[in-house]
Amino acid sequence: MIRTFIIMVIIISLFGGGGQLAAASGPLQTPSDVAAGGLKKRDPSLMISLDALLQMLDNGREIVIVDIRDRAEFNRFRIPGSINVPLHFIKTKLFFKTKSLVLVDEGYAYSQLEKECHNLKKVGFTVAILNGGLNCWRRHQGPLQGDRLAQRSLNIIPPSAFFQEKEYDHWLVIDVSESPLVEASRLLYDVFHIPFLNDSEKAIGRLSKIVATVAKQRKTHFFSVLIFNQDGEGYDRFEKLIEKTDVKNVFYLQGGLKEYRRFLQNLTLSQKPKNKRIKSLRKCKTCGR
Repeated sequence: MIRTFIIMVIIISLFGGGGQLAAASGPLQTPSDVAAGGLKKRDPSLMISLDALLQMLDNGREIVIVDIRDRAEFNRFRIPGSINVPLHFIKTKLFFKTKSLVLVDEGYAYSQLEKECHNLKKVGFTVAILNGGLNCWRRHQGPLQGDRLAQRSLNIIPPSAFFQEKEYDHWLVIDVSESPLVEASRLLYDVFHIPFLNDSEKAIGRLSKIVATVAKQRKTHFFSVLIFNQDGEGYDRFEKLIEKTDVKNVFYLQGGLKEYRRFLQNLTLSQKPKNKRIKSLRKCKTCGR
């Protein structure tokens, strides 16, 4: 819902008033906070790993899995036995206070989950967030009901969604292009370059090593990997290679760096005065302007 609202605001700003978005030229001038990242840390007390959740379920622990996605997405596919409740309505279900709740979504959105999880705990709910969400569940062969084709898109993250989450330090960003994308280090945060298709075995080993090193440095195992290239093409090849590793919570940037750059460009233009981002499509018949 938050992501949809932001996108609508951008569209209205860019195309409002009957004009057309002015063509951008030259290097991208981004807002001061666009390239910022790694500013916030996850609260590990709110997280539960998939292994821990499965262990609890195997031991007969009564767990209520609450899927917070919108109803249409929930109907498309879901974890068997899960229930669908919008995030901000959970606090109105007072009978949940006697249950142990695990919140799930696609797996990449965290900021709103963290805030609401803290609020729920303050008023007496026992609640945790599944690390990696539905994407992690699917990756490790957890059963899902519904549209199997739609399930394959769980590991694709839209540029707008990543932008909302970029300020958390749990992202490990990997450029898998043959040659490093120069602009990536400016538009994204703390980018590692691993050319997977040049030497896949070496790349897999390097990825595993980087993940282990970052986990040790950041003192957490709760983080996510963002894979991207220039145009977002051929992700299926990288996915097959990464599935050979034990790396969890892997997401792929929709449209690659090219689409992320376009999103940032539109966002930047939306923050400029109207006369600098809109140009007239028609000349005035009376005055000739």
